[in-house]
Amino acid sequence: MAEKNRFTIVIAAAGAVFGGLFWVVIMEIALRSWFHALIPVFLGGLCIFGVIKLYNRRPERKLAIIGLVILWLVVINFIFINVLYDSVPNILWGVSTGKNQISLYMLNLYMGIFSLAGFIFVIADILGRKRK
Repeated sequence: MAEKNRFTIVIAAAGAVFGGLFWVVIMEIALRSWFHALIPVFLGGLCIFGVIKLYNRRPERKLAIIGLVILWLVVINFIFINVLYDSVPNILWGVSTGKNQISLYMLNLYMGIFSLAGFIFVIADILGRKRK
């Protein structure tokens, strides 16, 4: 059962990392910056490695681990959104990027809301452990 839980949490983190950072890799490649496209790949791999290490040490802290993954991804996305926003074109490869529909302010607001969700997961895990 423990092996199944480990597999599940690693796959969940890998899916979150892939979904959360894929846009950065694609955007960096589209802007012809192959070196910078490796940065989110490295940070995503570091996140998955961290999940494996944390889960091996404290498997009972699943909520905190997922909360930390959310916070890690929010920080990475926050940085890349603010760095790349001005260089993102409105149309990329014939498809709208959505830049003309959402402002940088709104994107940063969403990142704040997502970080709040990560904090809630971590706090819920901490408070849940204190009650037991």
